[in-house]
Amino acid sequence: MVGKIFDDKFYQKAIDSICGTLGLDKALQRCLLFLRNYMPADQVSLHYHDVALGTIEDFAIARLDETRLLNRTIVIPKAFRQLLKFRTLRGDC
Repeated sequence: MVGKIFDDKFYQKAIDSICGTLGLDKALQRCLLFLRNYMPADQVSLHYHDVALGTIEDFAIARLDETRLLNRTIVIPKAFRQLLKFRTLRGDC
């Protein structure tokens, strides 16, 4: 398709930007710099939502001028867990 931005080359370059360094925060910053060639972006962050435990793990955040490794666990209140589980199953998030 003509004008297709997100083709195999795009994904390969994105993967290369992430895999080019061992530091997670620096990898996210490199990915951010790459993505800004295609879309507006000010930061990239990496999180993991553990449905079984009801937690969100924050790993790293990258902005243009700084990066930070995070070691933070957020416990999701029980009232919101069902909503998140329902939305995840529906495909909303």
